[in-house]
Amino acid sequence: MKAENKKMLEKIYEALGGIVSEQGVEAFDHFYKGGGKQMFADFEKVLAEECGIEFAEPEYKVVPMKGAKWEGLFMIVDQTGAPVLTGMSKADAEWTLENVVKAA
Repeated sequence: MKAENKKMLEKIYEALGGIVSEQGVEAFDHFYKGGGKQMFADFEKVLAEECGIEFAEPEYKVVPMKGAKWEGLFMIVDQTGAPVLTGMSKADAEWTLENVVKAA
């Protein structure tokens, strides 16, 4: 596969993920046989087999925010260190991780 086509498929996948983050995977239920979850599973299979892209379940953790103005505040990050939710007390961040992020 051409590198430009691989990159294009990655960007399309990211764009679809943006729709899901705003409307939920159910947004595709009427447009794909098997529904939105199946559509993403099929798309990920093709990206893995044809483009060599590996997918992993996200792992989240609570960490303190850095910088003087953020002292005492915490954030939830993924396994790459990218912030998911920021500016919370430690208790709120831990509660959100257990009851919202992991429950989704």
